[in-house]
Amino acid sequence: MKTLYLEIDNSLYKIILSMLRGLPRNKIKIIEEKSQTQPADIMQYAGQIEWPMDGVEYQRKIRDEEW
Repeated sequence: MKTLYLEIDNSLYKIILSMLRGLPRNKIKIIEEKSQTQPADIMQYAGQIEWPMDGVEYQRKIRDEEW
């Protein structure tokens, strides 16, 4: 089997998905993934570390900012 990755506009997604589901199940496997978001820019944290700071506390601060 070969893998094909497609980046599809939302308006075409349902149409293409319904066409693919009409094909024999032993010939095709549909793997759906959510679209990827842009990776976080690590430079946004440059110069923001307030020393002395506990490493665990710093990780919580970063995690809370991301979510």
